[in-house]
Amino acid sequence: MKLPLAARIPLRKQIRVMLSILFCALWLLIAFNLQRLHHHTVDSARTENLNLAHAFSEEVQSSINAVDYTLIDLRERWQGGPAAFAAAVRRRQAYLENEMVFQVSIVDASGKLAFSNVNPSAKPLDLSDREYFRMHQQSTIDQLHISEPLRGRISQRWLIQFTRPLLDADGKFDGAIVLSVAPQYFSRFYETIDLGADSTITLVRNNGDILARSPNPPLAMGKALTGSFLNAGKAISGIYQQPSEVDGIERLYVWRALPKYDLRVIIGQSLPSLFDAYYEQRRIYLLAGVGMSALLGWIWYFMITGSRQRARSLTELAESEARWKFALEGAGDGVWDWNVQTGDVLFSRRWQEMLGYAENEIAPHMGEWRKRVHPDDEQEFTASLQRHLDRQTPAFIQEYRIQCKDGGFKWVLARGMVVSHGEQGALLRMVGTQVDITEQKTNEESIHHRAQHDALTGLPNRTLLTDRLRQAIIKAKRDTACLALMYLDLDKFKPVNDTYGHPTGDLLLKEVAARMQKCLRESDTVARIGGDEFVVLLPAITAQQDARLIGEQLRSALSKPFDIAGHRLHISASIGIAVYPVHGNNETALSTNADKAMYRAKENGRNAVEIYKLDEA
Repeated sequence: MKLPLAARIPLRKQIRVMLSILFCALWLLIAFNLQRLHHHTVDSARTENLNLAHAFSEEVQSSINAVDYTLIDLRERWQGGPAAFAAAVRRRQAYLENEMVFQVSIVDASGKLAFSNVNPSAKPLDLSDREYFRMHQQSTIDQLHISEPLRGRISQRWLIQFTRPLLDADGKFDGAIVLSVAPQYFSRFYETIDLGADSTITLVRNNGDILARSPNPPLAMGKALTGSFLNAGKAISGIYQQPSEVDGIERLYVWRALPKYDLRVIIGQSLPSLFDAYYEQRRIYLLAGVGMSALLGWIWYFMITGSRQRARSLTELAESEARWKFALEGAGDGVWDWNVQTGDVLFSRRWQEMLGYAENEIAPHMGEWRKRVHPDDEQEFTASLQRHLDRQTPAFIQEYRIQCKDGGFKWVLARGMVVSHGEQGALLRMVGTQVDITEQKTNEESIHHRAQHDALTGLPNRTLLTDRLRQAIIKAKRDTACLALMYLDLDKFKPVNDTYGHPTGDLLLKEVAARMQKCLRESDTVARIGGDEFVVLLPAITAQQDARLIGEQLRSALSKPFDIAGHRLHISASIGIAVYPVHGNNETALSTNADKAMYRAKENGRNAVEIYKLDEA
């Protein structure tokens, strides 16, 4: 009788072949997981940077709107009579954020400098070669133009020039008004984020000209970027990777367009910073692979010298191989082994330490595990486990919260797989790992919070306010109800910064935010949208008088003295109110009209509450 093939092959060779296969499978598994981890790292960075780019673009758009509103207002002042224009410039400068370098120039129809608040007695320079002058001279459209960065011929500083044309009574070109801003005003967002070493944020025109960059802005002035965004067409955002034209460092770049102004914001994260965590995980995987390879070598030696226990050794090897795969997934985290038939579970020492328990302190039974699952996660945990037991999924993978010994909860990621079946497919054993992902969850929540809240005061920012306003309008339309939007600007805030410094000004802004919140209902929203400007959303009012009453409460609260850093400070607030639907039926109209009412409050002496009047339109 002919022997089976396995019986004719020497035992030593069988073992060598089997362990060679396991060795290859081990390193293939490590390579697969490292590749997946690499992709996950890049995908996470793309998502986070896209969110930051969106927040940066909202910040830039808000800043440009503030500059343009001021530019239009100053143009009307100049055309109303140049005599009082210098005083008007000084007044309007107080409304803008203190970080802005603010310069105003008037160029007449021949291109000669007619006014400059930097040097009122300067000689009439010829500025007819400036890009903005030629553009406005050739165009019949009254539009905002944003120049490339230039060195001011009077100030000798790098500036971004915002311009609009001056038109005479017949609508013909009569010169241009220029408001110049330091590039740093648009890159201060960099101070609120931490993407690691060598990260950058950049504001560019659609042709690649750099308007602002952080860090090291002087290095970038006068340069242009290249990248896929130059040929992106109407796409609103995108991603590319290349060495920087400014400093040569290779980065992953995420950009977002501001179509209204032909600008793009770009956030760059250096590859070493991006892959720091990946390299650490790779080191752990490789160390685990070396350890497992050594273990395989030891098993080979054991099986050769203990051939009389061949059958038992082969069975143990098959079970150990399944455990090793999941141990590699956990890279040193908790391992569990569940006897499906009896309900007994072997929890590794690390699994128990993760929850604050000593080894063998948790009874080895599935009920001990289930009772520690957070009540809000228990149903999905059980359903996910059952789907795998029913062969609907290739593996059990579930994020959930589990109770620790001290009574608190941790976020964990559990993975598992059935590795042993009995006769007729009965489930016997399931093994897996458990990983502590609390820090990852906390970081995700922190990133989400930073994208929607002001870093200084903790109040909602423009992004979150816009979302809540949109939802409030939808509800008001459905319920045929009213809501109110308030724009609030602090009076006499600039002297506080000038006299006592920005740290004192920041403390004052925090206290202002706290006082405003005390005056509002839980359903109301107060947001900081920049500098000393706040917006209040009252999602449910019955009449305009309700909004005025709350506005007066806010004004009264902010007019009381503040004790900040040993100083007694006095400020006030100018408040403008727009009511839905009488003053507008969408976010843009309500915001614009509330802002107009606020400016009327300032022009009427400040420290006042004004409701928008329809004749202001």
